[in-house]
Amino acid sequence: MFTAREIIIFCVGLALALAICLMVGWILNARRKRNLIRRDANRATLNARARLSQIDGEFVLLAGDSTVAHLVLNPIADLPVIEVALPGLTSDQFHARIASILAGRRPRITVLSIGANDALQNGAGETTRSHFRDNLARIARTVAGTHATFILSLPRIDAASPDYSHRATAMDRLNREVSAFAREQRWIYIDGAQICGAAAREGQPMASLDGLHLTPDASREITQALRQRITSVLEPDSKKPAPADRPFQA
Repeated sequence: MFTAREIIIFCVGLALALAICLMVGWILNARRKRNLIRRDANRATLNARARLSQIDGEFVLLAGDSTVAHLVLNPIADLPVIEVALPGLTSDQFHARIASILAGRRPRITVLSIGANDALQNGAGETTRSHFRDNLARIARTVAGTHATFILSLPRIDAASPDYSHRATAMDRLNREVSAFAREQRWIYIDGAQICGAAAREGQPMASLDGLHLTPDASREITQALRQRITSVLEPDSKKPAPADRPFQA
């Protein structure tokens, strides 16, 4: 027969053991995710370096996190496209990777999509926004296209998503930083949500796969809009690109 004190001690010990097991499991899972992200980034870096080493002339750079994984531009306007998708990386990690890939070379056209993981991992407090702006400036000095640079808006999070909805406000705040930076740099800001919204009003399904990532249909819409805009910029007789503070409308 156990006393009340012994039962309490046993329950407290069991609760502590369960808490420790959960903590260890969380740490191991987080470490596994980091290792997978690092492995995928290493693979993407090596592939991009190998691809770029085969190109002597001008090229287009399409680089970003998982949001660019299904944007297929290659080739465009007779220029080869170096596609670099680095899922899970924040803007500071992205800068280090892309700098090592380019090794001083400059693309003619650059298309970027960065910042989603900053919002997802770090929120959008003043410190995060300040670091993000600094990282954008460093990235700009490294990858800005000699002819033009495009930057995609951050994804719009579905408020009903159980995995991402708690970061919806942070994503919107960092997206405003992206838009403002594009305006300062005279980059061309591409509003993916606006493009997908227009397609949805025409009856095409544009809902995200998981509350964050684009469906194949949405990826195609954004790819088409990008291709049209890049082609118009590269054509000698094309009109002057729209101001960076005015999103391109497909």
